Amino acid sequence: MPGSRRRSRPWPRSAEEPNCVVSFTAPTRGPGTGPRTLWEQESTPAVPGALPPRCQASLPTDARSLIHLPRVEVWEVELVQDEPLLRRLRTLLPQSDLARADRFKRSGAAERWIVARAALRILLCTRLECIPEDVVIEVAEHGKPYLPGSSLQFNVSHSGDRALIVLSDQLEVGVDIERPGRNAGAVGRALSEAERAGGDDLLQLWCRKEAWAKALGGGLGWAPERFDTTRVEGYALTDLTLGEGYRGALAVEGASADHAFCKLSL
Repeated sequence: MPGSRRRSRPWPRSAEEPNCVVSFTAPTRGPGTGPRTLWEQESTPAVPGALPPRCQASLPTDARSLIHLPRVEVWEVELVQDEPLLRRLRTLLPQSDLARADRFKRSGAAERWIVARAALRILLCTRLECIPEDVVIEVAEHGKPYLPGSSLQFNVSHSGDRALIVLSDQLEVGVDIERPGRNAGAVGRALSEAERAGGDDLLQLWCRKEAWAKALGGGLGWAPERFDTTRVEGYALTDLTLGEGYRGALAVEGASADHAFCKLSL
């Protein structure tokens, strides 16, 4: 991007460290050091002994493809942050995002939305090699955000105090997270006969539907009853293991939903 500040992707200090966690400072025009990103890769190495699991996520895309690592990353973000960090994160957002945050009325909703939006920009800028403020996000006809001129795909979902962000090289993706205790009564009316017969948790079924619909680009505004998760075509669905009662699901274009699960520490 013209005028952007380029940076290299972080590398592990040593490939021999068994619990390598790579940290870096998100580039920013403002004062201070900015947020810190910790790469915590939990999956088994695709090539045994090639790299410790937690170091694999630090590799650039080309290097990861050589050892057959997943092209999809799912990032979990804690949305409750202290005020000093919130002030720094606000500086990463364009005025349009800040104006949208100011329209939230429920206590804490604006702050959580700011954290989620800033986290998305931090993750995108590591792939696009620019600063977070320079990331250009546009919205497609049916509401799905995208990066003009880039093959990088992404999707975001937040509920309660957590958010999930999925990044993918070229493949369409969708993700959903639901907080514990959410009323799932209305979900039953959107289930197919096969989904009802399966007996799965209602919120988990809703997450699968939402993730699939978001990957397609329309969200559940396209009628959730049309998304029968027992008969998925063109996409792979997988449930995400989250703590503290949260439910999550991921949809990936193609036959596999293989992914790396990471945590973003701000």
